Amino acid sequence: MAILEKLPAGFLLLYKEWLEAELSQYPVDVKKHKRSDNGKEYLQIVLGDKSRYQTGCNTERSTIALDNYKTGLIIQNKIKELNNILSLQGDLQSSYHPKRSIDSNDNFIFETIYENTMKKSKNNLKPGLIPHGKYLVRSKSEDCACCIYDEVGTKYCYEPLLTKVQLLPDFAVLIPFLNFYYIHEHFGMIDDPEYRARFLKKISSYIDAGFIPGKNLLITFETSTQPATKDYLENQIAAFITNAYYERIES
Repeated sequence: MAILEKLPAGFLLLYKEWLEAELSQYPVDVKKHKRSDNGKEYLQIVLGDKSRYQTGCNTERSTIALDNYKTGLIIQNKIKELNNILSLQGDLQSSYHPKRSIDSNDNFIFETIYENTMKKSKNNLKPGLIPHGKYLVRSKSEDCACCIYDEVGTKYCYEPLLTKVQLLPDFAVLIPFLNFYYIHEHFGMIDDPEYRARFLKKISSYIDAGFIPGKNLLITFETSTQPATKDYLENQIAAFITNAYYERIES
């Protein structure tokens, strides 16, 4: 079962609505034409909001348009996937239609963290061994978590630079259509006594900084003999996001 199928229908509807709004900014059709007056080729680009513009071929603007078109196709495919899952929900689709999300400044806070973290990355201070997109992560479990977050409509920073807090988590995660950001800390050697002592100290520091386990702090584990599986990480992330969804939606 994919992680999207483990999430509430209301969450999926919010995700779909957010993607549809995002799609309006991306090309949904790009066609090459030739001018009748001079024979020069050009691209006609149609955006998701039905607006159109033209640009010459083999220009920087045409390259950007084609790259954005590929992104638009990815968004359209994700919307189709969500529609397929929601169609299986039947009457649940209307029963769990989302209410207005609670106002929050979490989007702004996360974007500040994201910008600071990307500046660190540009200075070639990226840690780790395993490539995943713009990041190099330290473990297969963290790489797996990145894949899961790619699926569920989140933005995330790996080893983010938090503002006003001297902590270095594994992930800062933003769900933009819920206006909700949280910290995800994965502890990979919890069976090691020294590591476990550091874990307890770090959790205490998180709580002092206002990050509460189960609220805005997700904690996952593995041991030297029991590595974190994809199913385990999916279940933990899905359960955490589900709780956040119900808490962030007004009754």
